[in-house]
Amino acid sequence: MESNLEHMWKVKEYVSQYIQFADTKAGLIIALSTLNIALLVLLPGEILTWEILLILLSLIPIAVSLFYAIQCIKPRTTSPSNNSIFWGNIAKYRNYDDYKKVVDQADKLEDLQKQVFEISKIAQEKYRCIERSVESQKYGLIIFWVIILIIRLF
Repeated sequence: MESNLEHMWKVKEYVSQYIQFADTKAGLIIALSTLNIALLVLLPGEILTWEILLILLSLIPIAVSLFYAIQCIKPRTTSPSNNSIFWGNIAKYRNYDDYKKVVDQADKLEDLQKQVFEISKIAQEKYRCIERSVESQKYGLIIFWVIILIIRLF
């Protein structure tokens, strides 16, 4: 039977993988948004003022999507809990010996539980951003391409 410590390490890895998935999704959203914006360069001929206004309006939801995707991938560099696992806390020590003293005295299970709790909150925040980003992207791209088609057809 696995120990509580082993179990918590597995939970930490599981949550960490979901954080990586969220970052990957955010990167895909950013790439898709910037690709669509870059395609504006390919619009042939003169673009009338009303067409420019329509295009700019259609870019608002895409910009919102980009905002949330960037919020998702921004690094989290602080931790409210002081545990011996978070890299930001480890880096605060002046040298290895100081850190080793703390680790030797630490309750490793409790530190790991704190870390799992913190990264779970990070994962939840990232997936909220992804959800908002995808919704904005969905409507933004539909509006964007409908407007582009209208401009090209008329």
